[in-house]
Amino acid sequence: MPEQLHKKRVIKILESLGLHKNEVYIYLDLLASPNSSALDISKRTGIHRPNVYDALRTLAEKGFAEESVNERTAKFNATNIDCLRRHMEEQQKKLDSVIETLKSSAVRENEDEGVFIIKGAMTIREEIRSLVNKKSPIMIEGADKQTIRLLTDDFLDELNKAASKDKVSVRVIITCDRKCEGCEKFFLKGFEARYLPIGSIRGNATIISGNTVIFVLYSSPPQAIKIKNRAVAFSHENNFNFLWKYADAKPF
Repeated sequence: MPEQLHKKRVIKILESLGLHKNEVYIYLDLLASPNSSALDISKRTGIHRPNVYDALRTLAEKGFAEESVNERTAKFNATNIDCLRRHMEEQQKKLDSVIETLKSSAVRENEDEGVFIIKGAMTIREEIRSLVNKKSPIMIEGADKQTIRLLTDDFLDELNKAASKDKVSVRVIITCDRKCEGCEKFFLKGFEARYLPIGSIRGNATIISGNTVIFVLYSSPPQAIKIKNRAVAFSHENNFNFLWKYADAKPF
């Protein structure tokens, strides 16, 4: 099981680098079985040979694979694993070359108050990062298994480290029952957390910090409503503190 989880993690990382699913599986296959023909790869991976050729072509263009011809048969190999680092460095250079232009052309939101729609899990996590940077206490109300899936283990680790470094308080009220699996991760990640039984809090997770309230919607893709208003945030902060008093240190 740990090996399967590790492989899934590797696949996700390679996909985040811009490789498509077939490219990922073929690249991993070439690492394990060098000097392979397209037919060999097709048999091992179950990917149709025309699709194997397409993926090999794009892998070669991206610098992840190379072709050699031996006895009229094309053989393929994965390039040096250091190509991953070079690929990331090249992508970073491309981003750096346009980042200042993007900053200057971006329309900035009113920092005082307003209502905003946030779309995508990555964007929601970025909003939470910005809350830590502002160094105001963070309260998460109504967290559950869906919240953990949305934020991911890696991000929870990152959030805890950043909050500890900047001495930002993070309190979490978890809604669950005794059968809830995974909610203990908020404890394992080092956050101050308490439990309330399922049904005691209506709606999805709510994040409160400073003058900001974020209502998380577990749609597909995930979305959130961000309200920047001190009076609204103050009201939700008071409600959180009231619930915190009655929350339990153990699951129900």
